[in-house]
Amino acid sequence: MARRPEDAVLTLAGWGDEADVAALRMAVAAAGPAVRFVGPVYGAAKQDLLDTARFTVLASHSEGLPMAVLEGWAAGTPAIMTGECNLPEGLAAGAALECGYEPATIVPAIEQALAIDAERWLGMASAAHRLAAGPFAAKTIAARWSEAYLRAMPAGKDQ
Repeated sequence: MARRPEDAVLTLAGWGDEADVAALRMAVAAAGPAVRFVGPVYGAAKQDLLDTARFTVLASHSEGLPMAVLEGWAAGTPAIMTGECNLPEGLAAGAALECGYEPATIVPAIEQALAIDAERWLGMASAAHRLAAGPFAAKTIAARWSEAYLRAMPAGKDQ
């Protein structure tokens, strides 16, 4: 069990297979008030979670483009994520901490995150904002897709 500040709460959000969600609900109920499962969240409720979170955690085996991390960065929330999230820019920029996807690697990463002082956390949050406003901004991504589509067009076609 991760050492945590007394008022810290691990909030789990999302959806999944009914059997997996039922098992998660049972585990959360046994964990006590320091852990809660809120299910899927959208719109203002999702933004509120991101705005009030200290970190987002995505201990994923495979992600193409992990929107949970990117949405967290846009809210200025650093991430705890696996290398399989395919966002090495976040680690390099200091907007994320790396974890694995087993409890033996997730727990130490969360403990490390909980031990970060305010100054370092603010630096991580700032780095998250910079990534969301720069290389991962909608305008930047749209331009990259446009360039990719243009390169994929056969030569001589009207562009």
